[in-house]
Amino acid sequence: NTVRSFIASPTMGNILDAPWAIIFFIALYVINTTIGIVVTIAAVVLLGLAILAQRIPSKLVASSGDAGVKSMQALDSVIRNAEVVRAMGMTNSTTINWRKQNDVNLEDSYRAGNIGTVISNSTKTFRMGLQILITGLGAWLVINGQMSMGAIIAVNILTGKALAPFDAA
Repeated sequence: NTVRSFIASPTMGNILDAPWAIIFFIALYVINTTIGIVVTIAAVVLLGLAILAQRIPSKLVASSGDAGVKSMQALDSVIRNAEVVRAMGMTNSTTINWRKQNDVNLEDSYRAGNIGTVISNSTKTFRMGLQILITGLGAWLVINGQMSMGAIIAVNILTGKALAPFDAA
C-alpha cells in the first residue's frame, strides 16, 4: 500500500520529470541564450526558496511537535488519575498546565504554517512574474529580429516544464 501510494503520488511524477528538465534547459539555450540564462537564474532562486521553505519553519514544527507530545502526555496522566486529581482539588491547576502546553503547540504550529504559506505564495508570485518576464523578453527579442513569434510560445511552455521540478521542490 505504501509503495502504491508513492508511485501514484505527485512526487513520483516530479522525480520522473527532473531528468527532462535538463533537456528543456538545453532547448531554451538553443532558442535564445538570454532566455536560457534568465530561466537558469530563476531555477536557482526557486531552489533557494525551496531550501528556505524547508529550513525556516523546521524549528517551529519540531517545537510544536514536542509541545504537542507534552500536552498529550499531561492530558493522558490527568485522565488516568482523574479521581485522584478531582479528590485533591487539582482540576484547575492541571487544566491551566495543559492549556499552557497546548497553547505553545498551537502557537508554534500556527507560526510555522504562516511562514510556509508566505514562502509558498512568494514562490507562486515569482513563477507568475517570471512567465510575464519571459513573455516580455520574448516579445522584445521578436521586435529586434532575434526570435520568431512561435518561439515565444515554445519558450513559455519550455520554461514551465523546465522549472516544474524546481517548483515542486
